[in-house]
Amino acid sequence: ELLAALKARDADRFAGTLLAIRDPFWEKHATLTGAPLRAPRRLLGEERVHDILINVFWPMVSLEEPEAAQLALRKINAAANGAARIASQRLLISALTPKQTREALVQQGLLQIFRDYCQTDCSQCRDCTFPELVKTWSR
Repeated sequence: ELLAALKARDADRFAGTLLAIRDPFWEKHATLTGAPLRAPRRLLGEERVHDILINVFWPMVSLEEPEAAQLALRKINAAANGAARIASQRLLISALTPKQTREALVQQGLLQIFRDYCQTDCSQCRDCTFPELVKTWSR
């Protein structure tokens, strides 16, 4: 069902399929050895499914329809993310509007920058090569 929804580029169907996944044990337990929960829980909640759409569904769609995926990711708001906030503060200062920082597409780009540059730079930005790279783009 997930593959069919992916092939159809149907994000709502994909999300609905994930939300419908059930497991009799995990609906009643938060840990393997823990006491049963008072009320049953979904295996995947709406926030996690939202993240899966941003990080799995739309990137898979982008392999064949990059414009459609970019358009969808511009419309989707992503949850707040500390790494994206750090990348934005360190590299873009205040170049982004609050609305832009919530766009999933922008946040995914910030997360990639964070992983590629901020996590590998132990100099606390002094020796970061990203600003020089950006300068070459505007020439």
